[in-house]
Order: sequence, then C-alpha cells, then structure tokens
Amino acid sequence: MILSISRTCIVLMLLLCTCANVSAEAPVNIKLCGIDQPYPPFFIASPRQAGIEMDVVHYLETKTGFTFDLVRLPWKRCLLNVEMGRVDGALAASYLPERERIGEYPRTSNGALDVSRSMYVSHYWLYTVDDSVIWDGTQLVLPPRGQVATGLGYSIGSILRDMGVMVREEYYQPDIVEWLSRGGLAAVAGYDAEIGPIIASDPAYSVIRKHSIPLHEDAQFLLFSHQFYKTQTFVAETVWDALAELHSSGEYQKISSRYSGPSN
Repeated sequence: MILSISRTCIVLMLLLCTCANVSAEAPVNIKLCGIDQPYPPFFIASPRQAGIEMDVVHYLETKTGFTFDLVRLPWKRCLLNVEMGRVDGALAASYLPERERIGEYPRTSNGALDVSRSMYVSHYWLYTVDDSVIWDGTQLVLPPRGQVATGLGYSIGSILRDMGVMVREEYYQPDIVEWLSRGGLAAVAGYDAEIGPIIASDPAYSVIRKHSIPLHEDAQFLLFSHQFYKTQTFVAETVWDALAELHSSGEYQKISSRYSGPSN
C-alpha cells in the first residue's frame, strides 16, 4: 500500500513538473496601447505604422522572445484601458504620482523610479506669440487670465496646474496651434515632434515662436497594468531589463539615427 501511494505521488509530481514546464515555455503575448496621433519620428502612421516606437517594440520582440500587439487610441482612453486591465500596458507613458493608481513603473531595488529602464527621454516645449510670456527654466510668467493648452491627458497638464496655471486640454493638436496663432491662448505646451510639423505646415503660423529652454524633461516608460504585473511580474521585469540594455548597448542611438525629423 505504501509503495502504491509513493508511486502515485511520484507520477503526480512528474505531471505537475511537466505542466509547469509547458506553462513556462508557452508563448507570451503582450497587448499594448499607444497614442493614435502621429508624432514623427516616434510614431509615423502612414503608409504603415513605423518610427522609433515601433522599432523599439521590434527590438523587444527579438530580445525577449515575447510578441506584442499594439492598438492605437486617444491617449486618455489608452490610459483608461490600462487602468481597467483591458490592455496589458501603454507605450511611452510619462511618470506622474497619480498615475501609480493606473499601473506599474519600473523601479530600482530600493523602490525609486528607474529611468534607466525607460523607453526614451523627450521634452515638452513652450510655444507662444505673446512676448509677455516668459519661461526661464524655473518660473513661468503669463498675462492675466492667460491659458496654456496641451494634449488631452498629457502629463504636462498636471504639472502646469501644480504651478497654478490655467490649462486647457484638447484632443486635436492642430486646433490649439491655430488658436494660439490667433491670440486665443497665451501658450501651447507640447512635444516638438507634434507641434513643430504643424507650425511648419502653414505660413500663418510663422508668428509662433518656441522658447529656447525646455519646459519639462519627460522620461517615457512602458507602463504595465496592475493586473498584468501581478500575474506576469517576471515578464514585465524582463521587458524593462531589455529596455535598459537597449540604451546601455547603444542600440537606441542606432534606431534613432535612422530617422530624421524635428528634435524632441
């Protein structure tokens, strides 16, 4: 009887080990969302999706062996989908303390935000037609009741509000550039990769000037949902580690050098 029970236990253990190995070797597919508005050279929408972001995703697929499915959404909806667990993560998400309720950012061993495992670092810039708007890198001076517009759900909106600025968020970037050119806004805060081409597209926008000092340095992370990180911690950490190697190996510089376009 004892021998029979022992054999049964051994068989069960072997089956469990086999199942564990199959599970460990099963293909990993990660569903991500990204912003739906093109901002070359990071996201080029046509004739097919291309740009630095897509090349980074392809690098991650090669490096990790995981596959990635990408859906393009308005940015605020993308973050909502991450929070609800409808997608596994979001591409190029800035860090804000309030976004910690949405998902997980890469951390160092002592719990600090790990910028070395970000996707890339970009900058927000300030655009204006009003000479009374001053930005010295520390203090922002606006005319009375002056309003600054930015993209819907963009992190700079929260940062500006913390500075006491009246902020207007809009989905469609060309609209805010047009309003700025007509004097309807004190300034626009945005990425040069988005705002620069719009300004260059119309001579009427030549009145708009970009301040020479960046408004904010912005590390962009691959933000994983809490649901995904809880069940796939090893996968998430592996992806973040691959991003660190992307930068330390110089591969990111090779990717970015393949594209020409406005500096971000």
